[in-house]
Amino acid sequence: MMNTGKFFFRSSLSTQISKHWYVGIALSYMINQAPFHERRISTLGSDLGAIYIPVHKLVIGVLIMNYPSFLLSEKITDNKLFSDYKFQLGFQWQVINRIFIIGSIKKIKLLFFVPSFGMEYQPYQTFFMRTGIDGQHRMPALGTGYKLSNFIIDTVLSYHTVLGVSLGLGIEYRF
Repeated sequence: MMNTGKFFFRSSLSTQISKHWYVGIALSYMINQAPFHERRISTLGSDLGAIYIPVHKLVIGVLIMNYPSFLLSEKITDNKLFSDYKFQLGFQWQVINRIFIIGSIKKIKLLFFVPSFGMEYQPYQTFFMRTGIDGQHRMPALGTGYKLSNFIIDTVLSYHTVLGVSLGLGIEYRF
């Protein structure tokens, strides 16, 4: 029986360009192992994004994910799964002190729109917990994050019906 799973690592840089606007770029590395592939597939991708903050408690963002994205492994069954880029529009709204509602809609190339929804709780200024569900496969996820100076470290535990349980780690630096 073949092992299944997914490993994902993202590193990003962002900066504030005006009172209400931020821009950023991220590089990501993913290893994906699933029963429908002959072996592990690894990809390297980049994401471009912008954030607009019209008022103190509302954040609106736009993101182009995996544009471009490159396969790093050879001899795969179907590489079309990893050539798609995603366009995403999302928001984060602070409902009450330290509790946020987060939502987004992704457009996956020419296919369809995928909604996502979640909540975040910040018991401390430097520590936060998240939970959410992705609308494409109804994948639940739990995560935590820790802010240390200009660094933010995120971890996530998600479940996929085919890939099973996956772990994720993100490191962000803001300058």
